[in-house]
Amino acid sequence: MGRSNSFILCSIFLFILPNSALAEGNGIISIGSSISAADKASSWDSPSGDFAFGFQKVQEKDQFLLSIWYAKLPEQTIVWFLNVGTTVPAGSKVQLTDDRGLVLSDTQGKELWKSEPFSGIASRGVFSDTGNFKIVGSDSSVLWDTFSNPTDTILPTQTLEVYGTLYSRRTENNFSKGRFQLRLLNDGNLVLNTREVLTNNPYDTYYSSDTSDTNPSNRGYQYYHPKVFSGTSKWTAVLKIPDNICLAILGGRGSGACGFNNVCSVDDSGTSNCACPESYSLLDENDKRGSCKPNYTQNCDHNGSSEDVYDFVEVIDTDWPLSDYEQLKPISELECKTQCLNDCFCAVAIYLDDQGSCWKKKLPLSNGKKDKSVNRKGFIKFNKA
Repeated sequence: MGRSNSFILCSIFLFILPNSALAEGNGIISIGSSISAADKASSWDSPSGDFAFGFQKVQEKDQFLLSIWYAKLPEQTIVWFLNVGTTVPAGSKVQLTDDRGLVLSDTQGKELWKSEPFSGIASRGVFSDTGNFKIVGSDSSVLWDTFSNPTDTILPTQTLEVYGTLYSRRTENNFSKGRFQLRLLNDGNLVLNTREVLTNNPYDTYYSSDTSDTNPSNRGYQYYHPKVFSGTSKWTAVLKIPDNICLAILGGRGSGACGFNNVCSVDDSGTSNCACPESYSLLDENDKRGSCKPNYTQNCDHNGSSEDVYDFVEVIDTDWPLSDYEQLKPISELECKTQCLNDCFCAVAIYLDDQGSCWKKKLPLSNGKKDKSVNRKGFIKFNKA
C-alpha cells in the first residue's frame, strides 16, 4: 500500500477524517524500551491503535524518519516527525531513557537527537489516542511531549501556544523545514508567511486571522465531527486558507509561492501548482516548487543582431509583478517586444494592451503567477541556438 504525507507547503488545510477506534493496548512505554529503523520495524502504538510512533521509510534509499502516523489508514499519514533536517539509516535506534527522554542514535551509537527541553527524571512514556506522545515523571507531570513540539500538523485537542510555529517541509520527501510558516503571535493573530530558510527571517505576512481584538465574530470557528461512524477513510478538506496562494503573496522579499523564475497557478480543486516557464528547468528535479534556471546564457557581448540570437515564447495571464526594472508607456506590443529583445538585461516583457504599458523584467523573477485576473501578455526571451 502507498503512504501519503499530505504534503502541504503554503496553505492551511483543515481536514475531517472518518475513523473508528477500539481499545487495543494501554499506550505505556517503559524506560529502556527502544525501536530500531528497519523495513518491517515494530512501533509503539496508542491504546486504540489509531496512531503509531516509530520509523517510517520515506525514500527509495535506505533512509528512515522518526515520526508519528495514522496507523489504520492505508496512506499512513504522518502527523509529527523529527524535522531537524535529517533522516537516518537502517539500524538507527530511538530509546526512552530516564534522564534524557527520547534519544536517537545511529548504527555506531552516536547521538543524533534527544527530546529537548527536558528536565527531571522520567518514569515512563505515555502514548495517547489523541496522537500525543508524552514523557512523564513519577508524579505524572509532563516532562516533554510531541504536542508541545509540533512540526507541520495540528491534531484535534492539540493547541498552538503563543510563539508556536508550524513549518512546511522542504519537499514531499525532504522533511527538513521549508519556506512557509504558520505562527501564533503574542497579539493573538495567527499568521502565514514565507521565510528565509538559512536564517529563519520571516518575510511578509500573506494571511492573518485578525483575532487580536475582542470582537466575538473575529475569534475563529470550531469544526466538529463524530469520531465513530460508517464511512470511507479518506481525507476531506473543509477549509483552505488562503483561497489562492498565488495571488495572496505580494511581498517584495523572497521568491513567492513558488521558487524564483517559477510560476504559480491554482487548479479547480484549489490546489496550488508550480511550473517552470518554457526554456527554463528546475534547479532541483525533486523540488517542483523550487526555483527554475534559464536553459540559456544571456549576455551583452554577442555579435550581430539580437533578432538572430533571441526570440520569445508568448504566455497569457502570467506575470512576475515585482521583477520590473523599467516601464515603457505608451507603447505598442511590437515595440515592447523589440525593446526587450535589444536589451541584454531584459529576460521577460509583460504587456497590458488597454493601457499600452510595457514592463521589462530582470532575473531572477519573483512571485510568478498565472491567473485570469492577471489579464496580461508575457513574452519570455530564449536563445534560438
